[in-house]
Amino acid sequence: MSAALYAPPRPTSYAALISLIRLALQGDGDLLSLLPAAAFRQKIGWLGWSRRSILIVNEPAQVRRVLADPEGIFPKSDLMVEALEPLIGDSIFVSSGATWARQRAMIDPSLTMMRVSRAFPDMVAGVEQAEATL
Repeated sequence: MSAALYAPPRPTSYAALISLIRLALQGDGDLLSLLPAAAFRQKIGWLGWSRRSILIVNEPAQVRRVLADPEGIFPKSDLMVEALEPLIGDSIFVSSGATWARQRAMIDPSLTMMRVSRAFPDMVAGVEQAEATL
């Protein structure tokens, strides 16, 4: 599959009003489904027209830049933490500062290209197995 056609896994996007009603009624804390479908298509852009805007970054090179920031100048927003922490815990994707640095140091060895290419078939098999149970 070409990179242009690849769509990462994401929650179903609904119209804004439906998402808000669903959130209010279910109260499940699924903030990711509040994002419009366009948020998953744009490479980099602002989302939101309220007092708080969110910068969406889907461009792989820029995501790497944010995740590898050595000075911690890209702290994760509280909204991002609230949306992702119930799904992935206090992982590298939601942590900041010293916690992020410690987690990054622990996973650095496993992120070398040689190890990722060796592990990729197992990752795909795991995803396919999980998908089959849905």
